[in-house]
Amino acid sequence: HNELLLGSYSGDVLVYGEQDVSTSVARHNNFQPRTSDLLSLNVEEEDDEERTYEFKSQLSFSQPLNALGSCDLTNEGVQSIVVCSLFGLHLLQPSLDQIRLCAIEGLKTLEEIRNIE
Repeated sequence: HNELLLGSYSGDVLVYGEQDVSTSVARHNNFQPRTSDLLSLNVEEEDDEERTYEFKSQLSFSQPLNALGSCDLTNEGVQSIVVCSLFGLHLLQPSLDQIRLCAIEGLKTLEEIRNIE
């Protein structure tokens, strides 16, 4: 799923995760108020499809943030998050365990495709 990151001048990075349509519908039918329910976003994409993002986590920095970006710093196909603050650059890299699981899933998918042919 996609994630949406918002940086603020107060030094916070808010992380929102894209929700499945089926999950969103089920949650709205069985509504149970929680703190994360208060922080949800609806984003209309270029293809006129609306996506729902719910608050996942928050990262706090001691300085105001000027910019957020992502890039593949190590040229291995994994995006790192670059946070620019008043006092420098901060690099946020994904967990190696998470990368390993994604690689294994990709290899399984390739194996399934190969077996179909």
